[in-house]
Amino acid sequence: MQPWVQILSTVPTAAPQHSATGLVSYSGTSMATPIVSGLCALMLSLDSTLTPDQIKNCLQSTAVDISAANPTFTGLIGAGRIDAAAAMQCVASIVTNAHAIKKTENLIAVFPNPNNGDFKVKIHSSEKSNYVLEVKNVLGQIVHKTYLENIQGDYHHFIDLKGNSNGMYTLNIYKENQYFVNKLCIQ
Repeated sequence: MQPWVQILSTVPTAAPQHSATGLVSYSGTSMATPIVSGLCALMLSLDSTLTPDQIKNCLQSTAVDISAANPTFTGLIGAGRIDAAAAMQCVASIVTNAHAIKKTENLIAVFPNPNNGDFKVKIHSSEKSNYVLEVKNVLGQIVHKTYLENIQGDYHHFIDLKGNSNGMYTLNIYKENQYFVNKLCIQ
């Protein structure tokens, strides 16, 4: 999203017209595209079933209005400057709402969240079920995976992520063809 002016980019240092540092400011929508595309990919990492309209809505509804700071571009800036954190929260609310039925059916809770990496997952299952718990980092890499078999009633499982970097993670809990998604935050 715009404005697309003076975005810092890397360039080869061998080319005579480029900076010796390898950094140059360029302008144009092509410079903003990779930033927005990267955020879209991050949004899809929370839920790959998001529709283009859901992604667009989260991007536009959470964008920061920068018209006052850019009066020359009034009416040309679109929704404004993207706010990655707000867009990710928007997606998390979609994911949470989409899976709320599954969450209440099995009464799944994750706590404390956020914390230092020591999470407790509580599952209440009315029938014997098998579960897969999978934690992914923002790159989509699995950092923890556990198989739980024949779970019935109240079950508590501890996930130790203390060896991982601070940041956002996604907890996916699979039960047959159902799944639950929750974000985890290590501080």
